[in-house]
Amino acid sequence: MSELEALKVIHDEVVRRFQYESERTKRLDDKASNVMGFVGIITGLVSGLGALALKVPTNLIEVTAAILFFLTIIALICSFVFSLIGYQIKRFTVVPDAYFLIGAYEGKDKERILRDLNDNYAVAIEENMTLNNRKVTHINRAMYALFLAILLIPLFVFFTLIE
Repeated sequence: MSELEALKVIHDEVVRRFQYESERTKRLDDKASNVMGFVGIITGLVSGLGALALKVPTNLIEVTAAILFFLTIIALICSFVFSLIGYQIKRFTVVPDAYFLIGAYEGKDKERILRDLNDNYAVAIEENMTLNNRKVTHINRAMYALFLAILLIPLFVFFTLIE
């Protein structure tokens, strides 16, 4: 295999890896938006239940129910905010820049072009992977907050019912 053929194989693999990171971005954005929608629905239901069931607390059980309600709402809001932050991360590097290619590589040999393109893709992959990992961190935090809220809802309902 010649050096040019080897560079083409490497280039194809690098481009595949770049495309994988782009697809990962789409999947993470879908997950973040799904969490936001789910949190919105649950927040609406819990708020409605709270509006119907809560009153001015007069005993320990009612105070506990009110505290659980507010903790649930806070956890849901945190989940929504973390999802929104994860969804809003959008500074992805796209390669190759067409105008740069035209200006920099006009009349150059194929090997030089492929080497530089591979380098550019490698840098873009690393930058995009770092941003996607930040998305994952925020989405995980959103899921933890949502899980906490889902655990608090039955407790809130229980304390509301035993009043």
